[in-house]
Amino acid sequence: MGAVILASDEGGFGMEQAVAAFRKGGSRLDCIEQGIRAVEDDPRALTVGYGGAPNTEGVVELDASLMDGENRLCGAVGALTGTKNPISVARNVMERLPHVFLTGKGVARFSREIEAEPHEMYHPSAQANFNAWAAR
Repeated sequence: MGAVILASDEGGFGMEQAVAAFRKGGSRLDCIEQGIRAVEDDPRALTVGYGGAPNTEGVVELDASLMDGENRLCGAVGALTGTKNPISVARNVMERLPHVFLTGKGVARFSREIEAEPHEMYHPSAQANFNAWAAR
């Protein structure tokens, strides 16, 4: 069976990992998650993950959502700080909780409970982008 994997320009950073997961027999969600994790980890991606733009206070708050159209389950996280790969946290919300969307203290607590990898998400390259925005 063939597959089509599409991404935006920044999503291209994760295409190799998505295809690798597919070739290993991963599910659709595995392919999506692995591809997005690669984008979240790449500081060249200026809109998500490590290297993503900080908020107006200079804090990188990350959002992610994932939906499985086959069974209509979804999970989302918002304003997640200090945690690597919010897409994986969103998938855990979808698979483990009766909730759909976690944010604030709830997502911070859940991330710790599932032992999501803590990580400082503010990449030095984001500082110049933040400064340029703040100077406007």
